[in-house]
Amino acid sequence: MIRVALAFSMRRMWQGGISYFHNLLSCYQKHPDHEIKLIVFTPFPEDVELYQSDAIEIHSYPRPPWDYPRRIIKRLLGYDDVLTEMMEHYRIDLLTHFTLGRQTQINTLQWMPDFQHKAMPQFFSSKECARRDSSIANVQLWGNILLSSHSAASDFRRYYPDLASVQTHVLHFSSGQILNVDLPPREEIAAHYPIRSPYFFLPNQFWQHKNHGTVIEALRQTAQEIRVICTGPMRDSRNAAYVPNLLKEVRKAGLEQRFICLGTVSYAMLAGLMHHSIAVLQPSFFEGWSTSVEESKAMRKQIILSNIAVHLEQAPKRGVYFSPDSAENLADCLNRVYAEFDPATEAAYAKQRPLYKTKIEQDWIGDFAQIMKSACQPRFRAKVSGISQKART
Repeated sequence: MIRVALAFSMRRMWQGGISYFHNLLSCYQKHPDHEIKLIVFTPFPEDVELYQSDAIEIHSYPRPPWDYPRRIIKRLLGYDDVLTEMMEHYRIDLLTHFTLGRQTQINTLQWMPDFQHKAMPQFFSSKECARRDSSIANVQLWGNILLSSHSAASDFRRYYPDLASVQTHVLHFSSGQILNVDLPPREEIAAHYPIRSPYFFLPNQFWQHKNHGTVIEALRQTAQEIRVICTGPMRDSRNAAYVPNLLKEVRKAGLEQRFICLGTVSYAMLAGLMHHSIAVLQPSFFEGWSTSVEESKAMRKQIILSNIAVHLEQAPKRGVYFSPDSAENLADCLNRVYAEFDPATEAAYAKQRPLYKTKIEQDWIGDFAQIMKSACQPRFRAKVSGISQKART
Protein backbone atom coordinates (compact mmCIF):
# COMPACT_ATOMS: atom_id res chain seq x y z
CA MET A 1 0.00 0.00 0.00
CA ILE A 2 1.42 3.38 -1.07
CA ARG A 3 0.79 6.14 1.47
CA VAL A 4 0.31 9.45 -0.34
CA ALA A 5 -0.04 12.67 1.66
CA LEU A 6 -1.67 16.05 1.14
CA ALA A 7 -1.01 18.94 3.55
CA PHE A 8 -3.11 22.10 3.37
CA SER A 9 -5.50 24.52 5.00
CA MET A 10 -8.72 25.26 3.09
CA ARG A 11 -8.83 28.59 4.92
CA ARG A 12 -5.65 29.89 3.31
CA MET A 13 -6.37 28.99 -0.26
CA TRP A 14 -7.57 30.75 -3.39
CA GLN A 15 -11.11 29.96 -4.54
CA GLY A 16 -10.08 27.63 -7.35
CA GLY A 17 -7.82 25.70 -4.97
CA ILE A 18 -10.66 25.13 -2.52
CA SER A 19 -12.83 23.71 -5.30
CA TYR A 20 -9.92 21.61 -6.57
CA PHE A 21 -9.21 19.84 -3.29
CA HIS A 22 -12.85 19.32 -2.35
CA ASN A 23 -13.31 17.79 -5.77
CA LEU A 24 -10.20 15.59 -5.48
CA LEU A 25 -11.16 14.23 -2.06
CA SER A 26 -14.79 13.69 -3.06
CA CYS A 27 -13.80 11.81 -6.22
CA TYR A 28 -11.16 9.72 -4.45
CA GLN A 29 -13.62 8.77 -1.71
CA LYS A 30 -16.00 7.40 -4.35
CA HIS A 31 -13.42 5.90 -6.73
CA PRO A 32 -10.37 4.91 -4.64
CA ASP A 33 -7.36 3.06 -5.98
CA HIS A 34 -6.86 0.05 -3.71
CA GLU A 35 -3.06 0.37 -3.89
CA ILE A 36 -3.06 3.94 -2.53
CA LYS A 37 -4.06 5.30 0.88
CA LEU A 38 -4.57 9.08 0.88
CA ILE A 39 -3.44 10.83 4.09
CA VAL A 40 -4.60 14.43 4.65
CA PHE A 41 -2.80 16.72 7.11
CA THR A 42 -4.63 19.92 7.97
CA PRO A 43 -4.87 22.38 10.89
CA PHE A 44 -8.67 22.39 10.46
CA PRO A 45 -9.78 18.75 10.14
CA GLU A 46 -13.41 19.75 10.51
CA ASP A 47 -13.22 21.30 7.03
CA VAL A 48 -12.59 17.91 5.41
CA GLU A 49 -13.88 15.39 7.96
CA LEU A 50 -16.71 14.30 5.64
CA TYR A 51 -14.07 12.61 3.46
CA GLN A 52 -12.76 10.34 6.25
CA SER A 53 -13.10 6.78 4.93
CA ASP A 54 -11.22 3.55 4.31
CA ALA A 55 -9.46 5.29 1.44
CA ILE A 56 -8.73 8.63 3.16
CA GLU A 57 -7.24 9.37 6.58
CA ILE A 58 -7.48 12.84 8.16
CA HIS A 59 -4.89 14.09 10.67
CA SER A 60 -4.53 17.50 12.30
CA TYR A 61 -1.36 19.50 12.85
CA PRO A 62 -0.90 22.55 15.12
CA ARG A 63 -3.02 25.55 14.24
CA PRO A 64 -2.62 29.20 15.35
CA PRO A 65 -1.19 30.66 17.56
CA TRP A 66 1.64 28.17 16.90
CA ASP A 67 1.76 29.05 13.22
CA TYR A 68 3.90 32.18 13.60
CA PRO A 69 6.83 30.56 15.47
CA ARG A 70 6.60 27.61 13.09
CA ARG A 71 7.01 29.98 10.15
CA ILE A 72 10.13 31.48 11.77
CA ILE A 73 11.64 28.05 12.38
CA LYS A 74 10.75 26.96 8.86
CA ARG A 75 12.49 30.04 7.47
CA LEU A 76 15.64 29.29 9.45
CA LEU A 77 15.73 25.59 8.56
CA GLY A 78 14.44 25.94 5.03
CA TYR A 79 11.67 23.41 5.61
CA ASP A 80 8.75 22.58 7.94
CA ASP A 81 10.28 20.33 10.60
CA VAL A 82 6.96 19.69 12.40
CA LEU A 83 5.18 18.33 9.34
CA THR A 84 8.29 16.45 8.21
CA GLU A 85 8.41 14.58 11.52
CA MET A 86 4.68 13.90 11.36
CA MET A 87 4.97 12.45 7.87
CA GLU A 88 7.89 10.28 8.89
CA HIS A 89 5.81 9.07 11.84
CA TYR A 90 2.91 8.13 9.53
CA ARG A 91 5.32 6.49 7.07
CA ILE A 92 4.46 8.67 4.09
CA ASP A 93 5.80 7.43 0.76
CA LEU A 94 4.98 10.55 -1.21
CA LEU A 95 3.80 14.09 -0.46
CA THR A 96 1.86 15.36 -3.46
CA HIS A 97 0.79 18.82 -4.61
CA PHE A 98 2.52 20.57 -1.69
CA THR A 99 6.04 21.01 -0.40
CA LEU A 100 7.59 21.08 3.05
CA GLY A 101 10.52 23.12 1.80
CA ARG A 102 14.10 22.16 1.04
CA GLN A 103 14.25 18.70 2.57
CA THR A 104 14.91 15.17 1.33
CA GLN A 105 13.34 13.06 4.08
CA ILE A 106 9.92 13.00 2.38
CA ASN A 107 9.70 12.27 -1.32
CA THR A 108 7.69 15.11 -2.86
CA LEU A 109 5.68 15.68 -6.02
CA GLN A 110 5.25 19.45 -5.94
CA TRP A 111 2.35 20.98 -7.89
CA MET A 112 2.67 24.21 -9.86
CA PRO A 113 -0.74 25.15 -11.30
CA ASP A 114 0.86 27.70 -13.62
CA PHE A 115 3.82 30.01 -14.21
CA GLN A 116 1.92 33.27 -14.33
CA HIS A 117 4.69 35.06 -12.44
CA LYS A 118 6.94 34.38 -15.44
CA ALA A 119 4.41 35.18 -18.15
CA MET A 120 2.96 38.26 -16.40
CA PRO A 121 5.56 39.48 -13.89
CA GLN A 122 3.89 42.91 -13.80
CA PHE A 123 1.20 41.42 -11.56
CA PHE A 124 3.72 40.23 -8.94
CA SER A 125 6.23 41.82 -6.63
CA SER A 126 9.90 40.99 -7.18
CA LYS A 127 9.85 39.32 -3.75
CA GLU A 128 6.96 37.04 -4.73
CA CYS A 129 8.61 36.14 -8.04
CA ALA A 130 11.83 35.23 -6.20
CA ARG A 131 9.89 33.15 -3.64
CA ARG A 132 8.16 31.16 -6.36
CA ASP A 133 11.36 30.59 -8.29
CA SER A 134 13.10 29.39 -5.13
CA SER A 135 10.30 26.94 -4.40
CA ILE A 136 10.33 25.63 -7.96
CA ALA A 137 14.09 25.12 -7.81
CA ASN A 138 13.53 22.61 -5.00
CA VAL A 139 11.93 20.11 -7.41
CA GLN A 140 15.42 19.04 -8.46
CA LEU A 141 15.72 17.46 -4.99
CA TRP A 142 12.96 15.00 -5.86
CA GLY A 143 13.31 14.80 -9.64
CA ASN A 144 9.69 15.41 -10.59
CA ILE A 145 7.01 18.11 -10.75
CA LEU A 146 3.22 17.99 -11.11
CA LEU A 147 1.53 20.33 -13.62
CA SER A 148 -2.07 20.88 -14.65
CA SER A 149 -1.63 21.19 -18.40
CA HIS A 150 0.72 20.48 -21.28
CA SER A 151 0.78 24.24 -21.77
CA ALA A 152 2.24 24.61 -18.26
CA ALA A 153 4.71 21.78 -19.01
CA SER A 154 5.94 23.72 -22.05
CA ASP A 155 6.25 26.85 -19.89
CA PHE A 156 8.28 24.92 -17.33
CA ARG A 157 10.76 23.79 -19.97
CA ARG A 158 10.99 27.30 -21.43
CA TYR A 159 11.39 29.20 -18.16
CA TYR A 160 13.58 26.67 -16.30
CA PRO A 161 16.07 25.11 -18.74
CA ASP A 162 18.42 24.39 -15.83
CA LEU A 163 15.82 21.89 -14.52
CA ALA A 164 15.85 19.79 -17.68
CA SER A 165 16.46 16.57 -15.72
CA VAL A 166 13.20 16.99 -13.77
CA GLN A 167 10.37 14.74 -14.95
CA THR A 168 7.06 16.51 -15.65
CA HIS A 169 3.72 14.88 -14.83
CA VAL A 170 0.54 16.42 -16.25
CA LEU A 171 -2.71 15.87 -14.35
CA HIS A 172 -5.74 17.43 -16.01
CA PHE A 173 -8.20 18.00 -13.21
CA SER A 174 -11.95 17.94 -13.70
CA SER A 175 -14.81 19.50 -11.76
CA GLY A 176 -17.42 16.80 -11.39
CA GLN A 177 -18.11 18.02 -7.87
CA ILE A 178 -20.47 20.64 -9.28
CA LEU A 179 -22.77 17.81 -10.33
CA ASN A 180 -23.06 16.66 -6.70
CA VAL A 181 -24.81 19.90 -5.76
CA ASP A 182 -28.57 19.98 -5.26
CA LEU A 183 -29.43 22.84 -7.58
CA PRO A 184 -31.59 25.44 -5.83
CA PRO A 185 -34.89 26.17 -7.59
CA ARG A 186 -34.89 29.15 -9.89
CA GLU A 187 -37.37 30.91 -7.59
CA GLU A 188 -35.00 30.56 -4.64
CA ILE A 189 -32.10 32.06 -6.59
CA ALA A 190 -34.29 34.84 -7.97
CA ALA A 191 -35.27 35.80 -4.41
CA HIS A 192 -31.63 36.73 -3.79
CA TYR A 193 -30.15 37.51 -7.20
CA PRO A 194 -31.38 39.19 -10.43
CA ILE A 195 -31.82 36.16 -12.69
CA ARG A 196 -35.36 36.76 -13.97
CA SER A 197 -33.96 38.04 -17.26
CA PRO A 198 -31.48 36.05 -19.41
CA TYR A 199 -27.81 36.52 -18.50
CA PHE A 200 -24.28 35.31 -19.12
CA PHE A 201 -22.37 34.02 -16.09
CA LEU A 202 -18.78 34.96 -15.23
CA PRO A 203 -17.57 33.09 -12.09
CA ASN A 204 -14.02 34.48 -11.73
CA GLN A 205 -12.17 36.19 -8.92
CA PHE A 206 -11.54 39.86 -9.62
CA TRP A 207 -7.83 39.62 -10.42
CA GLN A 208 -6.31 41.68 -13.22
CA HIS A 209 -5.45 38.70 -15.40
CA LYS A 210 -9.09 37.53 -15.30
CA ASN A 211 -9.82 40.29 -17.81
CA HIS A 212 -13.16 41.68 -16.61
CA GLY A 213 -12.26 44.96 -18.36
CA THR A 214 -12.67 43.48 -21.83
CA VAL A 215 -16.11 42.18 -20.84
CA ILE A 216 -17.16 45.68 -19.74
CA GLU A 217 -15.93 47.18 -23.01
CA ALA A 218 -17.72 44.43 -24.99
CA LEU A 219 -21.02 45.23 -23.26
CA ARG A 220 -20.81 48.76 -24.66
CA GLN A 221 -20.99 47.17 -28.12
CA THR A 222 -23.81 44.67 -27.56
CA ALA A 223 -27.59 44.81 -27.50
CA GLN A 224 -29.05 46.43 -24.37
CA GLU A 225 -30.73 43.21 -23.24
CA ILE A 226 -27.40 41.38 -22.86
CA ARG A 227 -26.32 41.16 -19.20
CA VAL A 228 -23.39 39.57 -17.37
CA ILE A 229 -23.62 38.36 -13.77
CA CYS A 230 -20.27 37.99 -11.99
CA THR A 231 -19.36 36.10 -8.84
CA GLY A 232 -16.09 35.82 -6.94
CA PRO A 233 -14.10 37.74 -4.30
CA MET A 234 -13.97 41.40 -5.32
CA ARG A 235 -10.41 42.29 -4.49
CA ASP A 236 -6.98 41.87 -5.98
CA SER A 237 -4.38 41.70 -3.20
CA ARG A 238 -1.69 42.64 -5.70
CA ASN A 239 -3.44 45.89 -6.71
CA ALA A 240 -5.93 47.37 -4.24
CA ALA A 241 -7.08 50.00 -6.74
CA TYR A 242 -7.97 47.52 -9.48
CA VAL A 243 -11.53 46.60 -8.47
CA PRO A 244 -12.62 50.15 -7.48
CA ASN A 245 -11.34 51.43 -10.83
CA LEU A 246 -13.13 48.62 -12.65
CA LEU A 247 -16.44 49.47 -10.97
CA LYS A 248 -15.88 53.13 -11.76
CA GLU A 249 -15.70 52.18 -15.45
CA VAL A 250 -18.98 50.27 -15.09
CA ARG A 251 -20.72 53.35 -13.65
CA LYS A 252 -19.13 55.64 -16.23
CA ALA A 253 -20.48 53.44 -19.02
CA GLY A 254 -23.94 53.23 -17.41
CA LEU A 255 -23.70 49.44 -17.19
CA GLU A 256 -24.77 48.98 -13.55
CA GLN A 257 -27.81 46.92 -14.62
CA ARG A 258 -25.90 44.93 -17.22
CA PHE A 259 -22.61 44.12 -15.44
CA ILE A 260 -23.79 42.84 -12.07
CA CYS A 261 -21.33 41.82 -9.35
CA LEU A 262 -22.60 39.51 -6.61
CA GLY A 263 -19.29 38.91 -4.82
CA THR A 264 -18.73 35.56 -3.13
CA VAL A 265 -21.70 33.19 -3.20
CA SER A 266 -22.20 29.65 -1.90
CA TYR A 267 -21.17 26.80 -4.17
CA ALA A 268 -24.81 25.72 -4.49
CA MET A 269 -25.74 29.21 -5.67
CA LEU A 270 -22.79 29.25 -8.08
CA ALA A 271 -23.98 25.96 -9.57
CA GLY A 272 -27.53 27.29 -9.79
CA LEU A 273 -26.43 30.52 -11.46
CA MET A 274 -24.38 28.53 -13.98
CA HIS A 275 -27.26 26.15 -14.66
CA HIS A 276 -29.76 28.92 -15.41
CA SER A 277 -27.42 31.07 -17.51
CA ILE A 278 -27.39 31.43 -21.28
CA ALA A 279 -23.69 30.53 -21.26
CA VAL A 280 -20.56 30.82 -19.13
CA LEU A 281 -17.84 33.43 -19.74
CA GLN A 282 -14.11 32.83 -19.19
CA PRO A 283 -12.17 35.81 -20.60
CA SER A 284 -8.84 35.31 -18.80
CA PHE A 285 -5.49 36.36 -20.21
CA PHE A 286 -3.80 33.50 -18.37
CA GLU A 287 -4.76 30.23 -16.63
CA GLY A 288 -3.07 27.06 -15.45
CA TRP A 289 -6.17 24.92 -16.01
CA SER A 290 -9.45 26.77 -15.63
CA THR A 291 -11.90 25.53 -13.00
CA SER A 292 -14.80 27.42 -14.55
CA VAL A 293 -14.12 25.81 -17.93
CA GLU A 294 -14.15 22.35 -16.33
CA GLU A 295 -17.33 23.19 -14.40
CA SER A 296 -19.06 24.33 -17.58
CA LYS A 297 -17.96 21.12 -19.31
CA ALA A 298 -19.37 19.04 -16.46
CA MET A 299 -22.62 21.02 -16.57
CA ARG A 300 -22.72 20.64 -20.39
CA LYS A 301 -23.02 24.41 -20.69
CA GLN A 302 -21.99 26.52 -23.62
CA ILE A 303 -18.98 28.69 -22.79
CA ILE A 304 -17.44 31.76 -24.41
CA LEU A 305 -13.73 31.69 -23.59
CA SER A 306 -10.48 33.37 -24.53
CA ASN A 307 -8.35 31.57 -27.10
CA ILE A 308 -5.28 31.21 -24.87
CA ALA A 309 -3.27 27.98 -25.18
CA VAL A 310 -4.60 26.27 -22.07
CA HIS A 311 -8.24 26.94 -23.00
CA LEU A 312 -7.59 25.40 -26.42
CA GLU A 313 -6.11 22.40 -24.59
CA GLN A 314 -9.20 22.12 -22.36
CA ALA A 315 -11.27 21.99 -25.56
CA PRO A 316 -14.87 22.30 -24.33
CA LYS A 317 -17.18 20.80 -26.97
CA ARG A 318 -19.56 23.74 -26.63
CA GLY A 319 -16.80 26.34 -26.58
CA VAL A 320 -16.89 29.62 -28.51
CA TYR A 321 -13.46 31.27 -28.63
CA PHE A 322 -12.48 34.93 -28.86
CA SER A 323 -9.27 36.97 -28.65
CA PRO A 324 -8.88 38.24 -25.05
CA ASP A 325 -7.54 41.56 -26.37
CA SER A 326 -10.58 42.21 -28.57
CA ALA A 327 -13.75 43.60 -27.00
CA GLU A 328 -15.24 43.71 -30.51
CA ASN A 329 -14.59 39.99 -31.00
CA LEU A 330 -16.18 39.19 -27.62
CA ALA A 331 -19.19 41.44 -28.37
CA ASP A 332 -19.80 39.51 -31.60
CA CYS A 333 -19.70 36.22 -29.65
CA LEU A 334 -22.10 37.52 -27.00
CA ASN A 335 -24.57 38.77 -29.62
CA ARG A 336 -24.45 35.51 -31.58
CA VAL A 337 -24.79 33.15 -28.58
CA TYR A 338 -27.62 35.29 -27.19
CA ALA A 339 -29.51 35.21 -30.50
CA GLU A 340 -29.06 31.43 -30.88
CA PHE A 341 -29.94 30.47 -27.30
CA ASP A 342 -32.60 27.76 -27.15
CA PRO A 343 -33.96 26.58 -23.74
CA ALA A 344 -34.97 23.21 -25.20
CA THR A 345 -31.42 22.57 -26.37
CA GLU A 346 -30.08 23.48 -22.92
CA ALA A 347 -32.51 21.08 -21.25
CA ALA A 348 -31.36 18.28 -23.56
CA TYR A 349 -27.71 18.89 -22.69
CA ALA A 350 -28.56 19.00 -18.96
CA LYS A 351 -29.98 15.47 -19.18
CA GLN A 352 -26.52 14.21 -20.23
CA ARG A 353 -24.87 15.28 -16.96
CA PRO A 354 -25.27 12.05 -14.92
CA LEU A 355 -23.51 9.92 -17.56
CA TYR A 356 -20.72 12.45 -17.97
CA LYS A 357 -20.20 12.79 -14.21
CA THR A 358 -19.07 9.21 -13.56
CA LYS A 359 -16.70 9.21 -16.51
CA ILE A 360 -14.87 12.44 -15.62
CA GLU A 361 -14.49 11.37 -11.99
CA GLN A 362 -13.10 7.94 -12.84
CA ASP A 363 -10.79 9.32 -15.54
CA TRP A 364 -9.34 11.94 -13.21
CA ILE A 365 -8.75 9.56 -10.31
CA GLY A 366 -7.30 6.97 -12.67
CA ASP A 367 -4.79 9.51 -13.96
CA PHE A 368 -4.07 10.71 -10.42
CA ALA A 369 -3.34 7.19 -9.16
CA GLN A 370 -1.11 6.38 -12.14
CA ILE A 371 0.99 9.52 -11.56
CA MET A 372 1.30 8.88 -7.82
CA LYS A 373 2.57 5.36 -8.47
CA SER A 374 4.97 6.60 -11.13
CA ALA A 375 6.41 9.24 -8.79
CA CYS A 376 7.13 6.52 -6.25
CA GLN A 377 9.13 4.39 -8.69
CA PRO A 378 12.85 3.86 -7.90
CA ARG A 379 13.98 5.90 -10.92
CA PHE A 380 12.53 8.98 -9.20
CA ARG A 381 13.21 8.06 -5.60
CA ALA A 382 16.86 7.47 -6.42
CA LYS A 383 17.15 11.20 -7.07
CA VAL A 384 16.16 11.94 -3.46
CA SER A 385 19.25 11.41 -1.35
CA GLY A 386 18.64 10.39 2.23
CA ILE A 387 14.95 9.62 1.88
CA SER A 388 13.56 7.49 4.69
CA GLN A 389 13.31 3.79 3.87
CA LYS A 390 11.06 2.81 6.77
CA ALA A 391 8.85 -0.19 6.43
CA ARG A 392 5.70 0.49 4.42
CA THR A 393 2.26 -0.87 5.06
